[in-house]
Amino acid sequence: MSLCDLSPDQIHANPHILLISSYSPDFPTVFHQIDGVKSVLSPEKVDLDIEFMDAKRFPSLEDINEFSQRLTKKIRRLPAYDLILVADDSALNLVLEKQHELFNNTPIVFFGINEQSRVGLPETNPFITGVMEEVSVKETIDLMIQLQPDARTIIALSDDTISGKADVEKFLGYRSSYPGYNLTVLSLANLTWNEYAQKLQAINQSSSVLLLSAFKDKNQVTTDFDKSLLFIKQNLHVPLFHLWYYGMGDGIVGGALISQYDQGRNAALMADLILQGTPPSEIPVRKDSSNPVVFDYHEMVKYGLNPSVLPPGSTVINKPASIIVEPGTIILALFLIMCLVLVIAVHIILIKKRHKAEQKVSESRVKLEMIVEAKTQGLEQASKELSTTQKKLLEYIQFLTTREKELQKSEEKFRNLVQDIHNILVTFTPDGVITYINPYAERFFGYTADELVGLNLIGTIIPEDTWNDKDTNQFIHELESSSEKSKQGENANRKKNGEIVWILWTNRAIRDDTGTVTSVISVGIDITERRKLEGAIQEANIKLNLLSSITRHDLLNLMTSIIMYIHIINENPDDKENSLYLNMMSSVLKKMRTQIEFTRDYQDVGVTKPGWHDVGVLFRRSASQFRERTVQFSNEVSNIEIYADNMLEKVIFNLIENSLRHGMKVTQISFNIEIAEKGIVLVYSDNGIGIADDEKELIFTRGFGKNTGFGMFLVHEILQITGISIVETGKADSGVRFEIHVPNGVWRRISDL
Repeated sequence: MSLCDLSPDQIHANPHILLISSYSPDFPTVFHQIDGVKSVLSPEKVDLDIEFMDAKRFPSLEDINEFSQRLTKKIRRLPAYDLILVADDSALNLVLEKQHELFNNTPIVFFGINEQSRVGLPETNPFITGVMEEVSVKETIDLMIQLQPDARTIIALSDDTISGKADVEKFLGYRSSYPGYNLTVLSLANLTWNEYAQKLQAINQSSSVLLLSAFKDKNQVTTDFDKSLLFIKQNLHVPLFHLWYYGMGDGIVGGALISQYDQGRNAALMADLILQGTPPSEIPVRKDSSNPVVFDYHEMVKYGLNPSVLPPGSTVINKPASIIVEPGTIILALFLIMCLVLVIAVHIILIKKRHKAEQKVSESRVKLEMIVEAKTQGLEQASKELSTTQKKLLEYIQFLTTREKELQKSEEKFRNLVQDIHNILVTFTPDGVITYINPYAERFFGYTADELVGLNLIGTIIPEDTWNDKDTNQFIHELESSSEKSKQGENANRKKNGEIVWILWTNRAIRDDTGTVTSVISVGIDITERRKLEGAIQEANIKLNLLSSITRHDLLNLMTSIIMYIHIINENPDDKENSLYLNMMSSVLKKMRTQIEFTRDYQDVGVTKPGWHDVGVLFRRSASQFRERTVQFSNEVSNIEIYADNMLEKVIFNLIENSLRHGMKVTQISFNIEIAEKGIVLVYSDNGIGIADDEKELIFTRGFGKNTGFGMFLVHEILQITGISIVETGKADSGVRFEIHVPNGVWRRISDL
């Protein structure tokens, strides 16, 4: 029988177990935990699948949701699991959230969990048990005080990861236990990595440092444990203590340490009991964590710490091995002495032979001296010639040294000039690789020089969709063939935060002796406001033409109708149908008033400079004006600002009014947000009768519609001031769906400010 002939149940004859790790395979604890699990649940006993959340580097709700969706898809295509193992808090939170959907009635064993609220889980959830991770914070603080008695400040290094915040809470909870000591926290949650380095460098010998967690800074820039530890050690000049075994041997002094291997093994033992038939509810959560005291001898010697103060039973790694005298050692020593005597005897024989050889060497030396004397006379003559050459060479070296000093002074003057100018300055190679940016350019684009140097202009400060290799080749060709010293041009550029700006560049080529361009110096001026002003002038001209056409053409036509009705009435003053003509005149006058009101609104579009607006607040404010209507409003947009004309609220108001006027059966209106590759999409929808397919593009044209024909046209005009577009994508009879596309650089999160 081949593998293809087996059923899924036959392929998984062993119990099928899923291990979900909160972290990635690069995280130092992960394979210690897995090795502990496999020491009990070997491949011969179970089929073990492993999934990695990578939640240290990607902790956002969006990242976790993406992992959850992938996991759900896999689980629904695989045979059911017999047991779930979860390592650390993020994985447990996910499994608890998905328990009824994916793991209903499936035993769950957790380990590496340091949230004390999980201790009582089995009492409320009969399918769960596990091993708590009880860090020995107090025991380690006691060790720090014993080893550094003069350090009155104890600093905990942490960040805002789930485990980091939990450990900080425990650490600060011991403040009252140490009167006279200052227990404080240095958290990456409030610092960038560069600011963090400065804080670490400022810590002196009056402080003792305990590492809890350091993976993510305030800008959400993450790294792994090894790089984080190396970064801390490069900037810290005092001993570094820890609560976990990983890091020992790489710069950690020590502490009362948790063993991830033991955690994995203990969880696997619980899982083995469950697989043998014991219900999880009958296996109590293991709350104790016997953490051994472990220290690194090399690190203790480096910082002058006394190992004798360590408590009995402590483990000291990397300690030099001591010499142990055993009976067998004496026998070995006698054997070595006998060997030594034999070697001496052989050595005496060799000395006699060497004496005879020396006599022959002496005779040869006399002959050699005669040859050397003859050669010396020739070398003296050559030396005189070499001396003359050497003098010339020294003079040339002195000349080069003088020129080098002059060049260094010139470069220093140039660098000082470049550093102080208040313009953007960038140098790059002909293929676009950045070689230098000045401080003003760093501040303008939001990048540091270290972040940009070595990267290509395309994809960093120049968007990829506005530039390509063909453009770069043409740019260099124009510089090479131009008779002018410099060449100007303007193009769109992108800041680190995604904002698009326009810059006028003055480019100058640097050539080698053959005339080939080796690099380019570009000096830039921000012309974004000028471009916006030019666009505003163009929009103003369009508006003036439109207003003129409305005023001159439409109003004249309507006035002609009124004059005609007046003429009919004058000719037949007693006609009974005169009241009909008066009503028609009234209707025409209402249309004239509507058009005049539109010109009043339209003339305000683009008059003032656009600004940043909280669209969630504008929707709530507009919706509040329709409270008397029996309609339910749903607003899922928050923490988002867009750069738009100051009449943006009129857009939202017109959309709501349009729904209530034409939707016929509208009872629900919602406002949501979708993240797209090139920006965001604000989605406005209702549950009315919708818009016919052949009218979707016409609704934004002036004069189209069942009422004034101006509302949706005004919406389109207001949005396009800052490059925002709107389309209708709903289905007829199922309600409207307006998608407002806001490009990158025109939206931002308020929390990022």
